Amino acid sequence: PRKRLARHMRSSVELMRTSPQMFVVLNEIMIKARRDDEIRKLVMVPLTAWRDHIVALISLPKNDKNKFVRSKAEEIAAACMAQLLGMGLFFICPEHAGGQFDLIRDRAASRAIAALTDLMGERSER
Repeated sequence: PRKRLARHMRSSVELMRTSPQMFVVLNEIMIKARRDDEIRKLVMVPLTAWRDHIVALISLPKNDKNKFVRSKAEEIAAACMAQLLGMGLFFICPEHAGGQFDLIRDRAASRAIAALTDLMGERSER
């Protein structure tokens, strides 16, 4: 599960790098959804599917050896989504492109991924 979550986040970050305009549009829609109930209803469909996808990536059945349950997976999924949505804004900021900033941004993305996967507990799959 840790590896799957990290892979999902890395691929999302890579998509931000290669298709930054998609995140400009996504953020514009998200902002509009706060003011428009119809758009909010439409936006909730893919956001819910995304959350469910992340939960499925990291959920494990509860048993004696594994106390990782769906509620924790949902919390981690929400944290991942918030991190990625915020990172999307960070990646599209025109003042922060190129040179040293790219290195700092990439390190920040790596640290965020590590921190979020650490929420899953034991590091058995690293």
